[in-house]
Amino acid sequence: MLRSSNKKMSAQAVDEADDEKRAAKGRQFEALKAELLSSHGSFLPLRLIVLEHAEKVAAKAASGEGSGAEEFAATVALADELIAMVDQSQLAAAFGTSIDKADKAATKARKEDDKTKATLIAALRLRAAAQCSLVELDGSSDEQLAALELKARIRAVNS
Repeated sequence: MLRSSNKKMSAQAVDEADDEKRAAKGRQFEALKAELLSSHGSFLPLRLIVLEHAEKVAAKAASGEGSGAEEFAATVALADELIAMVDQSQLAAAFGTSIDKADKAATKARKEDDKTKATLIAALRLRAAAQCSLVELDGSSDEQLAALELKARIRAVNS
């Protein structure tokens, strides 16, 4: 009996230590994120990393004890910020023309446009998934069904 209670107490102490380590890493991440965003806020790949992290936090919150609604709403807001940073008219114009593959400057610009397009697509996908999760939590049954169907399509595109 004594051994069993000691094992339980030991396991509980390990869990508490792990929770504290996770919390410390979370605080470190938040501090680094704030510092990087303040100095490099317009760097789209950084914004995408922050958005992907927010999506993971939201999914983890939804799978835990909380609903995750606040986290999914924050993910939608971050996605909206990133989407607004992309000059979609310029991107559409760039892909609406052919480039001369011998022109190194044009080829380099197209590669940058491809990266920007991929970032925009990822942000739109993450926004759609987070919005679907919000609807699943708070919407009517018809809205929830539509959200589930959309999430299935998003998963199929990701595969």
